[in-house]
Order: sequence, then structure tokens, then C-alpha cells
Amino acid sequence: MTTDIAVAVRQSEPDPHVLESSPDEPLHALKHSDDAQRLQTIHGVGPTVWLSLPEGATRQVTWGQPWQYRSAAYWVAITKEWQVARAVEARPHRLAGTFAEEVVACLLGGHGITYEMNMAAFRAIRDADLIDDRVVPDAKMIAEVLKQPLTINARQVHYRFPNQKSVRIANALRHIHASATPGDALEARSWLMTLDGIGPKTASWIVRNFYGSDCVAIIDIHIMRAAIEAHIFDPRWSPTRDYWLMESAFLQWAKIGNVSAADLDAVVWVEQATIARRGGRAANARVPGEQVQSAQPRRSQ
Repeated sequence: MTTDIAVAVRQSEPDPHVLESSPDEPLHALKHSDDAQRLQTIHGVGPTVWLSLPEGATRQVTWGQPWQYRSAAYWVAITKEWQVARAVEARPHRLAGTFAEEVVACLLGGHGITYEMNMAAFRAIRDADLIDDRVVPDAKMIAEVLKQPLTINARQVHYRFPNQKSVRIANALRHIHASATPGDALEARSWLMTLDGIGPKTASWIVRNFYGSDCVAIIDIHIMRAAIEAHIFDPRWSPTRDYWLMESAFLQWAKIGNVSAADLDAVVWVEQATIARRGGRAANARVPGEQVQSAQPRRSQ
């Protein structure tokens, strides 16, 4: 599903109207200059890269500079800082411990389900011992747990779609308990996609988390918006039709930037989700040198 990367890089012609920092000026100082807002909207500066896509296709991408807010280079720079901050963690993206638990945690995510609700529902099922391989998976028992109020930040909420999710979770657990855990991330993804209710996005999420795999990409709305804005994705691409094409482009973005694809995904997702929670209002642009917030593992799709 991934392709060999053939990347040609050429330096763009300098734009005489672009403010550039001097070699001695720290990049973080630009955020506090009068031109900070202007820097966020600059296009066409920096190197151009070529992505080698499936079936011999190529895509030209303006890479940008690290201080260009939301450019391809910006996301790579922020990811590198996040990697330094999280270097001590062996599995920074896992939601749970075992493979079965990770599958359940990810199946509980979904559109309109927050990370907090996702994890509260997971803990309720786990604490009821319904994931244990000594227990026969029962959709009705799982649904009863999911229908109980969940306490989040001192208030009670109800989980969405308890009946639908309980059936999918019970089905997945039956297959997991009857099989050996796949040892390879891509093999595991293919196997997971044979199960009801698990498509390429959810399967990729599970194996990214559990295996720490950099061979998959989780193409959801947040990743799509950022990748389109950074010119990595063609806005005409659709996950339902072009998932493997989009995954290939995303993985090359990470490889060209010399960062983990799993980490790039997490960093992009957190900032995009934060913007969405603020009603579409972007946070102030971060530039290398600023503190990077700790990215939560992917919680809801």
C-alpha cells in the first residue's frame, strides 16, 4: 500500500516581499513581531518536493518553512519538538494495554464522541471484566454497561450508540479470543478489516496505537483539513474512494520530514481538534522554540 519515495527537492525563487529572519534571529521572536500575522499567510516560499504516488502518479508540494503557520514544514517542526518532549515514553499513542483492549477502546470512538467519553466508556467495560478472554463476549451485557451514566469531570453523561457499538465490540472480541494476536501491524490491519464495523481508518488507528506503527495513516477529517491546507492532499481526494492514495501521501510527508508518521498524525490531530473545539478559531501560531502541548492519543474519530 505504500510506494517507494522518489523525492526531488529544488529551492524556490526568493520572494522579495517575504520577511525572512536573519541567521542570528531566533525564530520564536517572529511570533512577537508586527509581521507575525503576515507570516501565517505566506505561500510559495521554501523548497518544493515531489511525492511519488501509486500507479506512477506524482504530486508537487510547496513544503514551506517552519515559521509558516500550517505549512508542511511547520507541522514537521512541531512534531520534532513533540518527539523530544515524549522521548521517554515507549508507547505514547496507546489507549490501553492488550490488543483486545486497544480494539475495544478504538471501537468506542467515533464521530461526536469526545476523548473523555471514549475513555470513560472503555474503563466501564474493562472494569466490568467484559474484555477478559475468560468471559464469553455478550453484546447485551456490554450494552447494559454502556447505557449506564458515565461520570466525566464531575458530571454525568450518556454514551452514544450503545447498542450498535456493543454488537461490534462483542463480535470483535469473539474473533480476537479465538485467534493469536497478529505480530505484524499491516497483517493486523488487514485482519481487522475483515470484521464488521472496522474499516481502514479504525483498523489503522488500532495498529498505530498498539504497534506504534509508522506504516499506516489515520485519515480522518482533522488530518484531511490540515493536509489539504499544507498541499499534501488534493482537495478532490476522498477517504471513501482514495484512502490508500491519501495514506501514501501522508506517509511520504512524514518520511521527507524525517519524523514518525504516528507522531505527525498525533500532533496534527491535537491542534486541529483544539481548533474545532474553539468553534473554528485557530490558536496563535506556534513556531519552533515554543512549548508544544502534549498530544493525547487519538481518542475519537
